[in-house]
Amino acid sequence: MTDQTPKKEQAKPARGQKKDDKKLPDYYARVVVVPIANPETAPELLELAKAVVERDGGGRIIALAITLSDSDAESNRERLDELEALVEKHKPQPKPEAEPAADAEDEPAADADEDQEDEGEDAEQEKNTTPPPPDRDKDLPYTLEFVTRTANAIARGILDQARENGAELILVGVQQPKRGEVALGTVVQAVLSAAPCDVLVYRYSESPYFDRIVVPVDGTPPSRMAVRMGIIVANAHKHCPVEAIHVLPGGTPEFEGRARIAQTLEGVPGRGIVKQTVVRGYDAGSALLSRTDEDQLIIMGFAQHNDFEKWLYDRGKSTREVLNKAPGPVMIAVRNMETVTQQQRVLRRAISWLRPRLTDIEQEQVVWDANSNAGVNLDYVVLMLVSATLASLGLLLNSGAVIIGAMLVAPLMAPLNALGVGLATARLDLAQRSMITVLAGVAIASGVGVLTGLLVPLETPTPEMMSRVSPTLLDAFVALASGVVGSYATARKDIPAALAGVAIAAALVPPICTFGLQLAFGNYQWAFGALLLFITNMISIIVIATLMFRYLGMQSLRRDMRYVSLVIFALLLLPAVMMVLFTTQRASQGRIMEQEIRRLLSPVQIVGSEVSQLRPLTATVTVRSPNEVSPEAVGIIEEDIESIIGQDIRLQLIVERVVLPPGDVERWTTENTDRVGDVDRLLQVEDGVIVPVSGTEEALPDAGAESATEEAPTGTEEAP
Repeated sequence: MTDQTPKKEQAKPARGQKKDDKKLPDYYARVVVVPIANPETAPELLELAKAVVERDGGGRIIALAITLSDSDAESNRERLDELEALVEKHKPQPKPEAEPAADAEDEPAADADEDQEDEGEDAEQEKNTTPPPPDRDKDLPYTLEFVTRTANAIARGILDQARENGAELILVGVQQPKRGEVALGTVVQAVLSAAPCDVLVYRYSESPYFDRIVVPVDGTPPSRMAVRMGIIVANAHKHCPVEAIHVLPGGTPEFEGRARIAQTLEGVPGRGIVKQTVVRGYDAGSALLSRTDEDQLIIMGFAQHNDFEKWLYDRGKSTREVLNKAPGPVMIAVRNMETVTQQQRVLRRAISWLRPRLTDIEQEQVVWDANSNAGVNLDYVVLMLVSATLASLGLLLNSGAVIIGAMLVAPLMAPLNALGVGLATARLDLAQRSMITVLAGVAIASGVGVLTGLLVPLETPTPEMMSRVSPTLLDAFVALASGVVGSYATARKDIPAALAGVAIAAALVPPICTFGLQLAFGNYQWAFGALLLFITNMISIIVIATLMFRYLGMQSLRRDMRYVSLVIFALLLLPAVMMVLFTTQRASQGRIMEQEIRRLLSPVQIVGSEVSQLRPLTATVTVRSPNEVSPEAVGIIEEDIESIIGQDIRLQLIVERVVLPPGDVERWTTENTDRVGDVDRLLQVEDGVIVPVSGTEEALPDAGAESATEEAPTGTEEAP
């Protein structure tokens, strides 16, 4: 690229041109990411980045070098050092300070040379001893930094760097045509398919220098973007001439071509320097190439990467010849989004920061992994047997450590994520094979649980088992979080899949093993509760995994299969929603029960509550109180709760008697007295015993017959 431009080549504005038309745009992007790998071609990309970045102290150029591993970085250390040194040479220098005026009298030449040498030594010494000011970067027109990043794929590293730094432009280079064809390569294609911002593809030529910019226009917004890019590049190269060309088929009036050019230039800053040319030809590509040589830069614009790919790979369109046969450099500007205002573009970039879209290559890799993990194999069966055995033993031993060990080897994440991929991409055969694999794992875990329960009978269920016999809203949240981390780790290869596997196993393996154990013990109500918890968690994981893969950009190319996949997803979503509503209702019932107990027995502390049966609702609540609770009082509480929730309830109240010194009774009572305890009092305290208010017990039909009250004294002296 050159700053030398012949004056005779500069385009003159048309007569009557507005003054604002001559005002050149300042920049195209504030943050530009430039992937560099070859020290020979990196200077061209850096010069282009310097031309389009903001040059008023707020611009930022990130020269990015990607390594695939630490060993790759070490093996390419020499090349990385060369790239870093190259970037250092291209860094901008701060504006020089004003020099003092020279003395009127000139010294002899020899003395002047000596003085200059002395001054040079003093300046060098001062430079080495004086630290630079801390705000030196504020005086720079822009900042240029060299960044190395390790990623599992080059394209993923580029996209993540652009997303994390809020880049407005990614500048990538492609090599010259080989055998008559330009090969973009998988990296450029992947960047184009998932870029969070605009992309500039620069095709090298034998000579990087140019003295004219040619922009083919057709009145569309992409061509307007290309003209704006050309004006910005020309402004950075001493107003290099810009020519907007419209190829007009034979027989079409010339004024129509002029109108297309005017439509393209309308509202573009600096359009006054653009020369407008209409040429005739039936083949647009050949007509454009006939007016260009090796010293001219061609800039073309496209709305989105899909439009660019259709143009690039449609061999029936002659304009493809421009990229393959242009003798000089070619620049392709691909717009990521077509928005009305700058604020909308900023908002879209903020959203893209939260949505790391998968490239086409990454999507193909995810689908390939899903196909390989969807079937039942020996490894899956062995790991499922080991995991279920450890989980069953951990539940019997009430050992959380053993249960965690079972989660580490559980292989359920692979088929569940494959099922999510199948639903997200409408690959029903993949979803079917994955579902069969999941059901096979469920059958293995249930069988191991039943066999373990028969071999090791247990009279009283352990707390670890009882915590998994009734689904709650918190369990649903655990399942949703497990689905998110499982699918995200599957799509993002930088995250260890083992961590996601543990999260999914935590929501699935212990509940299904609890189901098998309770079947063996004959506790069918608890077995049903554990099975309900497992189904809730499994469906929640599948639903959220499907949504997560769609969020990352995966979808089916066949429109008809999308509808089929959507129906299946809705069928899965319906029971998930119903179970979430059910658990929400159960949680609401639990809150009502605790609230009424706290209100009627005030002052009281609720230590814990546990639902052991669904029909009728059987709840065991442990409370602390300075008073005893009579069976009649428990019946009153049962009836009060039943009238609120509209469901039969069997309440088992365990009372831990609180014995306090006289001085602490008043403080404890104040802290644990419900604020509405004096409203609609149904119970009262008589001689340290909570009994129904006079006249209430006659309305109860044998209230205490189905209630149980236990006392667990915690002291030796009864409180007054």
